[in-house]
Amino acid sequence: MRDPRKGSQHADSAIPPQRKEARIILEVFAKAFEYDRINAEREVNLLIADYHDGFCTIRRDMIVKQPLAKDSANDWRVKPESLE
Repeated sequence: MRDPRKGSQHADSAIPPQRKEARIILEVFAKAFEYDRINAEREVNLLIADYHDGFCTIRRDMIVKQPLAKDSANDWRVKPESLE
């Protein structure tokens, strides 16, 4: 990861280590995806890469924390239980 003190072309160049703050950041990323829309892994990576260099880590964290789900080739935004 690039040193955020040296400047970045991205607004959020570092994901905070605190769980609550990290969860909020992941939810903001998740809002870029529509519910009930299947996205190719490459599409997800490109969208996240527009905002953060560590798109693989962000995508994986989003799947683990469940704003996104995936199968072998696709990702999609998980609808919270309160919206179902």
